Amino acid sequence: MVLDSGTFGHQGAWRVRELRLAPEFHLFIAEGEIGGGVPMREVRVAWWMDPVARTKSHRAVVEAGSLQMGVGSDVRTDSVFSTRVGMEGCDELAASPGVVVAPHPTAYSTLPSPPEWGSATDASFADLRLGWFSEQMLVELADHELPGGVFQLPECNGCSRGLVHSRGDLLVTGQEAGILAVRGTLRLEAGASWTGLILASGDVALEQDATVVGLVRAGGSVVLGDGSLIDGSACAAHNALREATTLARPIPLPGRSWTGPVPPAAR
Repeated sequence: MVLDSGTFGHQGAWRVRELRLAPEFHLFIAEGEIGGGVPMREVRVAWWMDPVARTKSHRAVVEAGSLQMGVGSDVRTDSVFSTRVGMEGCDELAASPGVVVAPHPTAYSTLPSPPEWGSATDASFADLRLGWFSEQMLVELADHELPGGVFQLPECNGCSRGLVHSRGDLLVTGQEAGILAVRGTLRLEAGASWTGLILASGDVALEQDATVVGLVRAGGSVVLGDGSLIDGSACAAHNALREATTLARPIPLPGRSWTGPVPPAAR
């Protein structure tokens, strides 16, 4: 696909093409020729977050170091075809190739290996990541950056917050939605809720009657207080990823991502 093209006055022409190698990996090819000289080409590999692929990377509703359940608490599972009242569905996810139709996917699993979570060789990905977005990138792209403490943003009647990053332990007290990335421990007080995707480097704790609708990935333990609920919803996570428009951009892979210049004979 040609992304853009143009001319150097009357001296030559250029264009940029994109080739999708895999759901989240793309090849960007820049070609140019000046004054009838030898055409040149530069090629770069980039990662481009895809909401469907990110959602499918979760093997379970809760992925964490451990899961602790209180009296009357529950982790519910659903299929990718499920929707929730008042929530837009996710036909894009349900119709994507490779999605397994499973009415009861796994409720809990241990954390996935890099590059989905953590890294033994790159400190920028060690504690918190979203695909190839490092924590520093999440900070830079966040719609809201919080210092930790109590979650405090203007009320928006359950609207999606986009991407929210907290630099420290965080307490959610109301009804919120979006992607929540926390460096440290996340706690939902009694009666609070989050709809979408939760990522935390530490523990995630739900107090009595707190609710999460979506998917959870935590570097520590997930602890459910009495009567609390994690209502697994691939649709909720997918919608949160899709609505986080700041993440809709290609980024070069860490390390060597240039594969050019490539001579014309290599076409």
